[in-house]
Amino acid sequence: MSDEKKVVIVPCSGIGKTYGTVSREAAYDVVEDLRPDEARLVPLSMLVLGDEGARAAVDGSQAITIDGCKLACATKMVRDSGGTIARDYAVLDAYRRHKAFKPAGIAELNEGGLQLAHALAEEIAAEIDKMKEEESTDDTDDTDLRQEEATFLKSKTDLPQYQQTTTGKILPSVQSVKSVDSPTEVDHA
Repeated sequence: MSDEKKVVIVPCSGIGKTYGTVSREAAYDVVEDLRPDEARLVPLSMLVLGDEGARAAVDGSQAITIDGCKLACATKMVRDSGGTIARDYAVLDAYRRHKAFKPAGIAELNEGGLQLAHALAEEIAAEIDKMKEEESTDDTDDTDLRQEEATFLKSKTDLPQYQQTTTGKILPSVQSVKSVDSPTEVDHA
């Protein structure tokens, strides 16, 4: 799948913060292992620096953001860069859903942090599947509408064609008059 069609994943850049590390690990899990053909990573730091490639990747794209704290920097930067937030995730909310996975560590997450990152990545992968299914349904709906329109237009070509005479009367054209079994007289008055 071309990069333009992929869902953009923008994780937190909270360097030195456990939840920031969880967000990045979850993003790596999605784009490298779970949905490599449907998702691509855009680093938040590149958006902050105004990198043209990162901004172009986000502009007009469906994006999923993963924020490490309530400042929601990833979500704000994607919006500021012209992207559309399809879904925003907060690591703290994921931790509330998965309390058994208590994260610790910064440069390297403990086992709980890795499990939390993977659980969050699974949620994001499911969201991507849902987005792609809706996109596919929208494409199918468009195809169905085009087929209905073609059928409608074809049925209109079977209707008699009319022409206006020099006296102002509107009569069926010669090509659209069907033959009849018994001759009839046509009043041309």
